[in-house]
Amino acid sequence: MNPPRTAREVVDSMGQLATMPELHLKLLTVINSPMSSAMDMARVISRDPSLTARLLKQSNSAYYGQGSSVATVSKAITVVGVHQLREISLSTSVVRMFNRLPQDLIVMDEFWKHSVLTGLLARELATMAEIPDVEHAFVGGLLHDIGRVLMMASMPVEFRKALLFARASKHSLNKVEHDQIGFTHAQVGAELFRSWGLPPSLIDALEFHHFPELASRNKDHVAVIHVADALAHCIEVGNSGESRVPPLQSGTWDLLKLNAEDLPTLLKEAEANVLDVQRSLMQTEEPAAESS
Repeated sequence: MNPPRTAREVVDSMGQLATMPELHLKLLTVINSPMSSAMDMARVISRDPSLTARLLKQSNSAYYGQGSSVATVSKAITVVGVHQLREISLSTSVVRMFNRLPQDLIVMDEFWKHSVLTGLLARELATMAEIPDVEHAFVGGLLHDIGRVLMMASMPVEFRKALLFARASKHSLNKVEHDQIGFTHAQVGAELFRSWGLPPSLIDALEFHHFPELASRNKDHVAVIHVADALAHCIEVGNSGESRVPPLQSGTWDLLKLNAEDLPTLLKEAEANVLDVQRSLMQTEEPAAESS
């Protein structure tokens, strides 16, 4: 079989694997029904121990400032809200779905460490820059390199050549993808998100996270993922296959109006939380909580 020739063909070649996760689809159906209640959503979520655990942890975090602990899924939904519930469900489902792929080209544990760190940094950068929907930024950061996973699975020979050449030449893997394959992981990720009907801000964040100056819309969302990715590479936690630190476009820093003095604390806190968040995204064994 010939390898895919375009980013869209990569997505199409993955078949069932590149379809929206089943649980997330079921949850969206319930969320979008005007007749649904928090209890209806809780019944869907409670089928998945990993999603249940992450939702409960998120709702009990200091971020939401609850005076008492949240012990049920239905209460957690009322705390985090429907919008952020969508983001939590999507990120949890996608990480687990793609983590099952072969690891002979890139160690997936290291891939997800980098991805989680980028997500955490994106969330905090969005907060600092006063950009709405900080969980949206987390999802964009977490899944910014998801196209690379699809390329590994759909065209392993071609991707291996690009990966080895980038490592030997010290060139950017993103550039080598473009030069040798004809498209990049950023384009593949954007095509995947388009096929899922996700918001343009997430599509643009993935497509332009290496070249934010090319984005004609959602510039703040793109800038957050671009900066987060560069910072994550700088502190070398995990690895997505890239052997170089992506250059930081100065215009993105100015656009977000960030204060460099805040960075040391930001980096330290994000790095400290990587493993905990990674475990919460991937765990499947913890029993589900009561949905009421």
